Amino acid sequence: MATKPQTTANKKLSGQAVHSGLHQLLQQAWQDLRQASAHFRKHHQDDPEALHDLRVAMRRLRSLYQAFAPAINPRDPRPAKLREIFRRTNPLRDLEVALALLNSLPTRLDWLEGEWQQQLDAYSAGLQDLPSAIQALDAAPDTPPQPDQQRLGRLAAKRLRKQAKRLKGQLKQVNKHWRDSDVHRLRIRIKKIRYLLEPFMGECRPCARTVKQLKRLQDQIGKHRDLQLLMQTLKQLAQGCNNPAQHEQLNQAIQQLKARSAAQTKALKRALRKPPLSRLRKAIKALK
Repeated sequence: MATKPQTTANKKLSGQAVHSGLHQLLQQAWQDLRQASAHFRKHHQDDPEALHDLRVAMRRLRSLYQAFAPAINPRDPRPAKLREIFRRTNPLRDLEVALALLNSLPTRLDWLEGEWQQQLDAYSAGLQDLPSAIQALDAAPDTPPQPDQQRLGRLAAKRLRKQAKRLKGQLKQVNKHWRDSDVHRLRIRIKKIRYLLEPFMGECRPCARTVKQLKRLQDQIGKHRDLQLLMQTLKQLAQGCNNPAQHEQLNQAIQQLKARSAAQTKALKRALRKPPLSRLRKAIKALK
């Protein structure tokens, strides 16, 4: 039951006043989170996707609070508390990704997979109170966006122009001096732009096309980062490993990851040389 990107049946969302358009989007996002939370409460033990769907619903709601922060009531305490709840799930997600990558390697590290699976189970057990925390947050007094007669599409376009300028500068920096830290920050920038575009996908074809390309690029960068983090972890484990057999297995796995990383990095560099800047400009123009 993966949550879909924020859209609305109203074909004139971009033409609505900021406060009314955002109120509509936030109400729908909260409803999606309630449904995902209820499903997680009932099926977290038998549905491996339940936590993923809950994370998606939380991320969609957070994206609205982040993207349109200037128009949201600054006294609303829920965005900060929602961030705290979401961050509790990060270690579980990271372990799931690491285990999946380990399982895909020719070299088997059963002993390490066993240790990480135990950690994964422990984290899972510690997250069973998430629905209660979300319910308490949802029960807080509603603080709608501040009244603003500016059109929602115009506000999005204004914020998108700033983000596009920063994206262009970051792309130039990454293509000139490849550093993993800069690539990671680039992914964060892409996410911010997606968050601003996604509410208008149903009514704006340039927005939908741009989101699709940005999502593809974001996924490539995400896979690159996951691979780099796993290599770093295995290198640290190898340095402190006194078991010769395990040490050899770790080194073999690292070499396999390096080969995969080289091909992945090459493909990512090609993709970053042709970013969707022209499509983004068309989307901004459509929202003005």
